[in-house]
Amino acid sequence: KSSIREIRVNQNPFSAQYDQLGYGRIEVLTKPGTDKLHGQLFVSGNDSAFNSRNPFASEVPAYHTVMFDGNLGGALGKKSSFYLDGQRRNIQDDAIVSAVVLDPSFNQVPLTQTLPTPQTRTNFSPRIDTQIGKNNTLSVRYQIWKDNEDNQGVGQFSLPSQAFNSRDTDQSIQFSDAQVLNEKAVTEVRSRYRHSNYQQTPLSFDPTLSVLGAFTGGGNSSGTGYTRENSYEVQNYTSVALNKNFLKFGARLRDSSQTSSSMSSFNGAFTFPSFLP
Repeated sequence: KSSIREIRVNQNPFSAQYDQLGYGRIEVLTKPGTDKLHGQLFVSGNDSAFNSRNPFASEVPAYHTVMFDGNLGGALGKKSSFYLDGQRRNIQDDAIVSAVVLDPSFNQVPLTQTLPTPQTRTNFSPRIDTQIGKNNTLSVRYQIWKDNEDNQGVGQFSLPSQAFNSRDTDQSIQFSDAQVLNEKAVTEVRSRYRHSNYQQTPLSFDPTLSVLGAFTGGGNSSGTGYTRENSYEVQNYTSVALNKNFLKFGARLRDSSQTSSSMSSFNGAFTFPSFLP
């Protein structure tokens, strides 16, 4: 909250500036850097010693989470400033398997197993503001967000062989140029490029084997897949004060492309109603 400069609430659902109709809008504008170096850092989390026992697990799962967050801002010469913001969160969760399987002698035996499902989330965003001329301010901002999740898709009847890992990365770079044309007119040009990449990889490519009400093993039927998207956007808005009226007009141009691949169910599947022949 220390990086917030201004909060605007637009209650007009018919505002032409926004592309979605019928919604109120809350805009949060962040501060540029200042002439003095300042920042903050904090760490929060919890330890597995405070966890309660899961009734399906024979021991208390080793769950814990730690989050680091901080920001730093200051001057870059007489006409420029910078601001950095970052966050890192480590989540050590667990999946509890409670199923019925067959032992080497083909006897039905209960299986209880705990599998770690770690997650890491990283967000980093630097920003630079510079005054090009007396009435011209340029802002450049980059942001990267990453979400890594391991051993997903496991729990209850789903055995550890059903696990898959996912990697999700989102990057964007934004430019904003604000110019004061005269005492009554201001124009702002904004542009943004965004690239997102999601991929999923199963730990096993074996066929899926499922016995209803007992277990699901083998490879995960969701298979390997990825989605990559690139989007581009350019906006221009001009505001003019006319006596008791305020006029705002502009234009927006967008384009996007997406490539994706899915190998869902390519590994094949065998489903049985029970262990009985």
